[in-house]
Amino acid sequence: DRPNIDGLGYKILRKNIVGGKNVLTQAMISSPNTIYEIRYDFDLNGKKITIPEGCVLDFQGGRLSNGVLIGNNTTILSENSCFSNISFQGKFCGETKVKWFDIHYTSIYDNSKEICNAFELAKLANKKITFPSGIIYIDAHLPNDQQYCGFEGKIQLFDNCHVVLQNDTYIKVIPNDYRAYCVFSLANVNGCIIEGGNIVGDIDEHLGTTGEWGYGIGIYGSSNICIKNIYISNCWGDGIIFDSFKDKNKPYSFDDIVNTNAIVSNVHIKSCRRNNIAIGGVDGVLIENSTFENCGGSNPLYIEGEDWYYASNIDLEADIDGYHEIRNVTFRNITTKVQRRGNSKDRFADIQCQQAINPETGRMNASHIKYENIRCERLKLSGYNTSVTNSTITEVIDINSAVGFNVSNCQLIGDVIIEGTPESENG
Repeated sequence: DRPNIDGLGYKILRKNIVGGKNVLTQAMISSPNTIYEIRYDFDLNGKKITIPEGCVLDFQGGRLSNGVLIGNNTTILSENSCFSNISFQGKFCGETKVKWFDIHYTSIYDNSKEICNAFELAKLANKKITFPSGIIYIDAHLPNDQQYCGFEGKIQLFDNCHVVLQNDTYIKVIPNDYRAYCVFSLANVNGCIIEGGNIVGDIDEHLGTTGEWGYGIGIYGSSNICIKNIYISNCWGDGIIFDSFKDKNKPYSFDDIVNTNAIVSNVHIKSCRRNNIAIGGVDGVLIENSTFENCGGSNPLYIEGEDWYYASNIDLEADIDGYHEIRNVTFRNITTKVQRRGNSKDRFADIQCQQAINPETGRMNASHIKYENIRCERLKLSGYNTSVTNSTITEVIDINSAVGFNVSNCQLIGDVIIEGTPESENG
């Protein structure tokens, strides 16, 4: 939307050919409170251009390249690509559109640099980033190809940013042989929103065989986070992972920062290789109105040295050392479905909670987990103060080391297993 720009001066930037290039100079942009119409492509020639106070850059077919723009409450108007090799300083107004940044819609082009430039500008503006329709490919490789580098993912969110994808936006991971990757990374940030669109991994085209840490969205030690109205599929690891924020060179400890006050709403996650969503290092998460299906995808995680595969639609996973707290997690209006495979040893679970013992308190570090109005086939539970209400479990409920466990107003069709021993037949 075009802002109210009445009362401003108006100037068309005319060509300035120097050494065969159309060069934009500081002298050409010198008046405050002016609309500068840009009809032609200009080269900043590696220079910094300071935009005077309160100006509007109105792109009408032209582009700027090769330099630095310094804003002073500057508004940008454009419906097309208008920046190439431009960095930003100062202060800008309004939302940032990723399509301004020379996005290429081809499988052989990595758009991560252009997307990161958009985020750089948004940080100086109103912190809202809007993606265009279409398939946008990125190379989402993590530093050193390590699992604990998810918080160093290619597209880094910052405090209070709002990322909007269109319904027909597809962020597609370029096929690779990486053990680890992450598309969107939220690391020790506050107040972020990601909504809409699609994230598509490379499970069917992956070029390697090792690793299990290819993520669609990685959330690490962050607070007041909302992920909503998004479809995620085919990631080499997890569609969404919650984990604590830690020093990547050190083991988990009580100094790690856990996620707090997060909401995942109206998401559909399908066919990720390890877990469709993994939850660890949290205190206060609501998962609602969402569907998780076909964990493991067409190329599930093979456990080396064994003859079975492993995956979960929803995995609450405490680390084995007991430092990885999982508290106050609520699932509400959830539907899951597992696509069965031929091997009876395959360990696919709709929802499972793995717990460990806190080394200082001696208590289980998975606690206060609520399942409300869920529909699933296989529910595996453990932890402290766990409840299941108004739900339908159609195959088995496996209760292992659950303390303070309560089931109410549920339909259990199949076996109930406590400590691995069938407790009753046909629910």
